Amino acid sequence: MSSSSFTRIVLRERPEAEIHPGTFEIQTVSKDVLKAGAGEVVVQVTCISLDPAMRGWLKDRRSYVPPVQIGEVMRALGLGIVVEAGREVGSPKGMWYPVHLVRMAPLLQVLPLHF
Repeated sequence: MSSSSFTRIVLRERPEAEIHPGTFEIQTVSKDVLKAGAGEVVVQVTCISLDPAMRGWLKDRRSYVPPVQIGEVMRALGLGIVVEAGREVGSPKGMWYPVHLVRMAPLLQVLPLHF
């Protein structure tokens, strides 16, 4: 990944059984599309989870969360560093929270630097 772009994984089709290469589309996108507005932060992701629950999110029915829709970016839990903070965000750049725009910045938790 270059410093001017990031990679995202988009659901292309719902799998009937096994996931195959056509299930997802890997897209390289310019970072220019990520601008933090009021109450938003841009996060450079450093760790991301791959959970068994993600398989259930591919089905077109709601469970404890809505399903990922065709054309949407596959979601995951992760940790990262805030690289840009918009207005009305309480946590400064550099706090621990490839790059993502977070629209629910007030829900982010700042992790302690030591335990």
